[in-house]
Amino acid sequence: MELNKVKVDGIEYVYLGLLMDASCGPDLNPPNENTKLAWYEKLTSDSCVIAAASLGILYHDLIDLGDSFIKEDYSEFLEIIYSEELSNFTNKWFECNGSLFKEPIFLDGTYGSYSAYGNQELDIDISDSIFIDSTKETEFLKELESIIDLFKVKS
Repeated sequence: MELNKVKVDGIEYVYLGLLMDASCGPDLNPPNENTKLAWYEKLTSDSCVIAAASLGILYHDLIDLGDSFIKEDYSEFLEIIYSEELSNFTNKWFECNGSLFKEPIFLDGTYGSYSAYGNQELDIDISDSIFIDSTKETEFLKELESIIDLFKVKS
């Protein structure tokens, strides 16, 4: 797994921008010229559940709201969504922002914004900066791969 890095004010960051829509396929965000921050291609799986889980989005909240496409299409993932492994991962790397989702913990205090549109479309607002301090990169990526592997085994 290779990530593009950028230094801002002497601090090295890795960009984690992803867009997911109702087609359930992660898409790439073009670079933001205003911020001049790096972006990267990482999650190429067809399943947005894998991508979303890796970003700490809590699907059970959407299921509670009645998102039928998650209930119907991803019922086999429910065990993982409620699993201790995923819970530990999100609790370690993400913090609750008071809404349906959890947001990444960043040492510079910068947050991306997540939002749900209707009952089907799930979007990560990639106009905001989503970064992780690269000093934690190895540890984060190792744990992220483990989470993704959980989904691959079941899918």
